[in-house]
Amino acid sequence: MNDKHNSELEPRHFAAIDLGSNSFHMLVVRQLHDDVQPLFKHKERVRLAEGLDAKNNLSEEAIERGVSVLKTFAEQLTPFPHCTVRVVGTHTLRIAKNRSEFLASARQVFPYPIEIISGQEEARLVHLGVSSSEHLAGNTLVIDIGGGSTEVALGRENSLELGRSHTMGSVSFTEAFFSKGVDKASYKKAKLYAQQQLERFSALFSSIGWNQVRCTSGTAQAIALASENLGYDSKEISAKSIKALRKLVVKNELSSKVVKGISEQRLQIFAGGLAILDAVFSSLEIE
Repeated sequence: MNDKHNSELEPRHFAAIDLGSNSFHMLVVRQLHDDVQPLFKHKERVRLAEGLDAKNNLSEEAIERGVSVLKTFAEQLTPFPHCTVRVVGTHTLRIAKNRSEFLASARQVFPYPIEIISGQEEARLVHLGVSSSEHLAGNTLVIDIGGGSTEVALGRENSLELGRSHTMGSVSFTEAFFSKGVDKASYKKAKLYAQQQLERFSALFSSIGWNQVRCTSGTAQAIALASENLGYDSKEISAKSIKALRKLVVKNELSSKVVKGISEQRLQIFAGGLAILDAVFSSLEIE
Protein backbone atom coordinates (compact mmCIF):
# COMPACT_ATOMS: atom_id res chain seq x y z
CA MET A 1 0.00 0.00 0.00
CA ASN A 2 2.80 2.40 0.97
CA ASP A 3 4.81 1.38 -2.09
CA LYS A 4 1.84 2.14 -4.32
CA HIS A 5 1.28 5.46 -2.56
CA ASN A 6 4.95 6.37 -2.92
CA SER A 7 4.96 5.44 -6.61
CA GLU A 8 2.01 7.76 -7.20
CA LEU A 9 3.99 10.60 -5.62
CA GLU A 10 7.08 9.97 -7.74
CA PRO A 11 7.48 12.39 -10.64
CA ARG A 12 7.10 11.12 -14.17
CA HIS A 13 9.42 12.38 -16.90
CA PHE A 14 8.61 13.05 -20.54
CA ALA A 15 10.81 14.11 -23.43
CA ALA A 16 9.70 15.52 -26.78
CA ILE A 17 12.26 15.59 -29.59
CA ASP A 18 11.70 17.33 -32.93
CA LEU A 19 14.08 16.46 -35.78
CA GLY A 20 13.53 19.51 -37.98
CA SER A 21 15.03 20.49 -41.30
CA ASN A 22 17.13 23.26 -39.74
CA SER A 23 17.37 22.40 -36.03
CA PHE A 24 16.86 19.47 -33.67
CA HIS A 25 15.02 20.33 -30.44
CA MET A 26 14.58 18.42 -27.18
CA LEU A 27 12.36 19.38 -24.25
CA VAL A 28 12.33 17.35 -21.02
CA VAL A 29 9.60 17.90 -18.43
CA ARG A 30 8.64 16.44 -15.06
CA GLN A 31 5.04 15.73 -14.08
CA LEU A 32 4.05 15.56 -10.43
CA HIS A 33 0.33 15.33 -9.75
CA ASP A 34 -1.26 17.82 -12.19
CA ASP A 35 1.79 20.07 -12.45
CA VAL A 36 4.20 19.92 -15.40
CA GLN A 37 7.62 21.48 -14.87
CA PRO A 38 10.10 22.01 -17.72
CA LEU A 39 13.52 20.66 -16.71
CA PHE A 40 15.64 21.66 -19.67
CA LYS A 41 15.64 22.41 -23.38
CA HIS A 42 18.37 21.69 -25.89
CA LYS A 43 18.49 23.04 -29.44
CA GLU A 44 21.15 22.26 -32.03
CA ARG A 45 21.26 23.69 -35.54
CA VAL A 46 21.85 20.64 -37.73
CA ARG A 47 21.00 22.10 -41.18
CA LEU A 48 19.69 18.72 -42.32
CA ALA A 49 17.90 20.23 -45.34
CA GLU A 50 21.19 21.64 -46.64
CA GLY A 51 22.41 18.06 -46.98
CA LEU A 52 19.79 17.08 -49.58
CA ASP A 53 21.03 16.72 -53.15
CA ALA A 54 18.99 17.13 -56.35
CA LYS A 55 17.62 13.59 -55.95
CA ASN A 56 16.68 14.17 -52.30
CA ASN A 57 19.43 12.02 -50.87
CA LEU A 58 21.05 13.14 -47.61
CA SER A 59 24.82 13.60 -47.69
CA GLU A 60 27.03 11.60 -45.34
CA GLU A 61 28.02 14.84 -43.62
CA ALA A 62 24.38 15.78 -42.91
CA ILE A 63 23.66 12.29 -41.55
CA GLU A 64 26.74 12.52 -39.31
CA ARG A 65 25.67 15.95 -38.01
CA GLY A 66 22.20 14.66 -37.14
CA VAL A 67 23.39 11.43 -35.54
CA SER A 68 25.98 13.32 -33.46
CA VAL A 69 23.22 15.50 -31.97
CA LEU A 70 21.06 12.42 -31.28
CA LYS A 71 23.99 10.87 -29.42
CA THR A 72 24.14 14.01 -27.24
CA PHE A 73 20.38 13.84 -26.63
CA ALA A 74 20.67 10.18 -25.58
CA GLU A 75 23.42 11.06 -23.09
CA GLN A 76 21.26 13.86 -21.65
CA LEU A 77 18.39 11.42 -21.11
CA THR A 78 20.44 8.83 -19.17
CA PRO A 79 19.55 10.37 -15.75
CA PHE A 80 15.89 9.59 -16.57
CA PRO A 81 15.77 5.81 -17.11
CA HIS A 82 11.96 5.63 -17.08
CA CYS A 83 11.38 8.71 -19.21
CA THR A 84 8.62 8.53 -21.83
CA VAL A 85 10.21 9.74 -25.06
CA ARG A 86 8.54 10.72 -28.34
CA VAL A 87 10.74 11.54 -31.31
CA VAL A 88 9.37 12.89 -34.59
CA GLY A 89 11.10 13.58 -37.89
CA THR A 90 9.58 16.21 -40.16
CA HIS A 91 9.92 17.46 -43.73
CA THR A 92 13.54 16.60 -44.62
CA LEU A 93 13.30 13.07 -43.24
CA ARG A 94 9.91 12.69 -44.95
CA ILE A 95 11.38 13.36 -48.40
CA ALA A 96 14.90 11.93 -47.98
CA LYS A 97 15.23 8.88 -50.26
CA ASN A 98 17.97 7.44 -48.07
CA ARG A 99 16.37 8.16 -44.69
CA SER A 100 16.83 4.45 -43.84
CA GLU A 101 20.58 5.14 -43.71
CA PHE A 102 20.01 7.99 -41.28
CA LEU A 103 17.70 5.85 -39.11
CA ALA A 104 20.14 2.91 -39.14
CA SER A 105 23.03 5.15 -38.04
CA ALA A 106 20.84 6.76 -35.38
CA ARG A 107 19.94 3.37 -33.88
CA GLN A 108 23.62 2.78 -33.12
CA VAL A 109 23.71 5.65 -30.61
CA PHE A 110 20.06 6.53 -29.91
CA PRO A 111 17.86 3.87 -28.24
CA TYR A 112 14.47 5.48 -28.89
CA PRO A 113 12.17 4.94 -31.89
CA ILE A 114 11.98 7.75 -34.45
CA GLU A 115 8.61 8.39 -36.07
CA ILE A 116 8.52 10.18 -39.43
CA ILE A 117 5.26 12.13 -39.34
CA SER A 118 3.12 13.36 -42.24
CA GLY A 119 2.71 17.02 -43.08
CA GLN A 120 -0.90 16.86 -41.89
CA GLU A 121 0.19 15.43 -38.51
CA GLU A 122 2.87 18.10 -38.25
CA ALA A 123 0.24 20.82 -38.79
CA ARG A 124 -1.96 19.21 -36.12
CA LEU A 125 0.88 19.09 -33.60
CA VAL A 126 1.88 22.70 -34.32
CA HIS A 127 -1.67 23.86 -33.56
CA LEU A 128 -1.89 21.61 -30.50
CA GLY A 129 1.39 23.04 -29.20
CA VAL A 130 0.10 26.61 -29.46
CA SER A 131 -3.31 25.79 -27.97
CA SER A 132 -1.71 23.99 -25.01
CA SER A 133 0.61 26.90 -24.22
CA GLU A 134 -2.04 29.62 -24.15
CA HIS A 135 -5.81 30.01 -24.05
CA LEU A 136 -7.08 30.52 -27.60
CA ALA A 137 -10.21 32.65 -27.77
CA GLY A 138 -12.05 31.47 -30.87
CA ASN A 139 -10.51 30.32 -34.13
CA THR A 140 -6.75 30.83 -34.28
CA LEU A 141 -4.60 30.66 -37.41
CA VAL A 142 -1.15 29.21 -36.67
CA ILE A 143 1.78 29.61 -39.09
CA ASP A 144 4.97 27.60 -38.60
CA ILE A 145 7.86 28.23 -40.99
CA GLY A 146 10.45 25.49 -40.69
CA GLY A 147 13.65 24.82 -42.59
CA GLY A 148 11.98 22.68 -45.25
CA SER A 149 8.22 23.06 -44.88
CA THR A 150 5.60 25.55 -43.72
CA GLU A 151 2.52 24.47 -41.80
CA VAL A 152 -0.67 26.53 -41.73
CA ALA A 153 -3.28 25.32 -39.23
CA LEU A 154 -6.65 26.70 -38.19
CA GLY A 155 -8.84 25.74 -35.22
CA ARG A 156 -9.82 26.48 -31.65
CA GLU A 157 -8.41 25.10 -28.38
CA ASN A 158 -7.58 21.42 -29.03
CA SER A 159 -9.75 21.17 -32.15
CA LEU A 160 -8.11 21.48 -35.58
CA GLU A 161 -10.50 22.46 -38.38
CA LEU A 162 -8.03 22.74 -41.25
CA GLY A 163 -4.32 22.09 -41.52
CA ARG A 164 -1.93 22.00 -44.48
CA SER A 165 1.79 21.46 -44.91
CA HIS A 166 3.57 23.16 -47.82
CA THR A 167 6.94 22.17 -49.29
CA MET A 168 8.73 25.43 -48.64
CA GLY A 169 11.04 26.45 -45.83
CA SER A 170 13.64 29.03 -44.91
CA VAL A 171 16.57 26.71 -45.68
CA SER A 172 15.17 25.25 -48.92
CA PHE A 173 14.16 28.72 -50.18
CA THR A 174 17.62 30.10 -49.43
CA GLU A 175 19.15 27.27 -51.47
CA ALA A 176 16.64 27.54 -54.33
CA PHE A 177 16.31 31.31 -54.73
CA PHE A 178 19.08 33.12 -52.84
CA SER A 179 22.22 31.00 -53.29
CA LYS A 180 23.75 33.86 -55.31
CA GLY A 181 22.40 36.61 -53.07
CA VAL A 182 19.15 38.54 -52.70
CA ASP A 183 17.79 41.15 -55.08
CA LYS A 184 14.36 42.38 -56.14
CA ALA A 185 13.99 39.78 -58.91
CA SER A 186 14.99 36.74 -56.81
CA TYR A 187 12.79 37.84 -53.90
CA LYS A 188 9.81 38.36 -56.21
CA LYS A 189 10.35 34.89 -57.71
CA ALA A 190 10.52 33.29 -54.24
CA LYS A 191 7.37 35.03 -53.01
CA LEU A 192 5.46 34.14 -56.17
CA TYR A 193 6.42 30.47 -55.82
CA ALA A 194 5.20 30.49 -52.22
CA GLN A 195 1.92 32.14 -53.21
CA GLN A 196 1.39 29.46 -55.85
CA GLN A 197 1.87 26.80 -53.17
CA LEU A 198 -0.69 28.50 -50.94
CA GLU A 199 -3.36 29.44 -53.48
CA ARG A 200 -5.08 26.03 -53.60
CA PHE A 201 -6.10 26.28 -49.95
CA SER A 202 -6.20 30.01 -49.15
CA ALA A 203 -9.92 30.30 -49.98
CA LEU A 204 -10.70 27.36 -47.65
CA PHE A 205 -8.92 29.02 -44.75
CA SER A 206 -10.54 32.39 -45.45
CA SER A 207 -14.02 30.84 -45.65
CA ILE A 208 -13.65 29.50 -42.10
CA GLY A 209 -12.09 32.70 -40.75
CA TRP A 210 -10.12 33.40 -37.57
CA ASN A 211 -9.97 35.75 -34.59
CA GLN A 212 -6.20 35.84 -34.16
CA VAL A 213 -2.95 34.71 -35.73
CA ARG A 214 0.08 33.09 -34.12
CA CYS A 215 3.47 32.61 -35.79
CA THR A 216 5.88 30.03 -34.36
CA SER A 217 9.50 29.04 -35.10
CA GLY A 218 12.88 30.73 -35.13
CA THR A 219 12.08 32.44 -38.42
CA ALA A 220 9.05 34.19 -36.88
CA GLN A 221 11.09 35.18 -33.82
CA ALA A 222 13.79 36.72 -36.02
CA ILE A 223 11.27 38.65 -38.16
CA ALA A 224 9.45 39.88 -35.04
CA LEU A 225 12.73 41.05 -33.50
CA ALA A 226 13.80 42.85 -36.69
CA SER A 227 10.33 44.48 -36.81
CA GLU A 228 10.74 45.63 -33.23
CA ASN A 229 14.22 47.00 -34.03
CA LEU A 230 12.57 49.06 -36.77
CA GLY A 231 10.18 50.58 -34.25
CA TYR A 232 7.13 48.35 -34.71
CA ASP A 233 5.24 46.71 -31.82
CA SER A 234 7.21 44.26 -29.69
CA LYS A 235 6.70 40.56 -30.44
CA GLU A 236 4.35 41.33 -33.31
CA ILE A 237 4.61 41.02 -37.08
CA SER A 238 2.40 43.14 -39.32
CA ALA A 239 1.92 43.56 -43.07
CA LYS A 240 3.56 46.99 -42.66
CA SER A 241 6.63 45.63 -40.87
CA ILE A 242 7.03 42.88 -43.49
CA LYS A 243 6.90 45.50 -46.26
CA ALA A 244 9.55 47.59 -44.50
CA LEU A 245 11.82 44.57 -44.03
CA ARG A 246 11.28 43.47 -47.64
CA LYS A 247 12.55 46.86 -48.89
CA LEU A 248 15.71 46.54 -46.79
CA VAL A 249 16.31 42.89 -47.73
CA VAL A 250 16.10 43.38 -51.52
CA LYS A 251 18.45 46.37 -51.28
CA ASN A 252 20.82 44.48 -48.95
CA GLU A 253 20.45 47.29 -46.43
CA LEU A 254 19.76 45.33 -43.23
CA SER A 255 21.80 47.41 -40.79
CA SER A 256 23.35 46.10 -37.58
CA LYS A 257 20.67 48.02 -35.70
CA VAL A 258 17.84 46.19 -37.53
CA VAL A 259 19.35 42.72 -37.05
CA LYS A 260 20.51 43.26 -33.46
CA GLY A 261 19.89 40.08 -31.44
CA ILE A 262 19.58 37.81 -34.49
CA SER A 263 22.26 35.13 -34.88
CA GLU A 264 24.49 35.03 -37.96
CA GLN A 265 23.18 31.55 -38.82
CA ARG A 266 19.58 32.80 -38.69
CA LEU A 267 20.48 35.82 -40.85
CA GLN A 268 21.75 33.49 -43.57
CA ILE A 269 18.20 32.16 -44.06
CA PHE A 270 16.33 35.34 -43.09
CA ALA A 271 15.32 36.33 -46.66
CA GLY A 272 13.97 32.85 -47.37
CA GLY A 273 11.77 32.90 -44.28
CA LEU A 274 10.64 36.48 -44.91
CA ALA A 275 9.57 35.70 -48.49
CA ILE A 276 7.43 32.80 -47.26
CA LEU A 277 5.78 34.79 -44.47
CA ASP A 278 5.26 37.69 -46.89
CA ALA A 279 3.43 35.29 -49.23
CA VAL A 280 1.29 33.89 -46.39
CA PHE A 281 0.27 37.41 -45.30
CA SER A 282 -0.60 38.34 -48.90
CA SER A 283 -2.43 35.08 -49.76
CA LEU A 284 -4.52 35.09 -46.59
CA GLU A 285 -4.84 38.90 -46.42
CA ILE A 286 -3.39 39.11 -42.90
CA GLU A 287 -2.72 42.57 -41.52
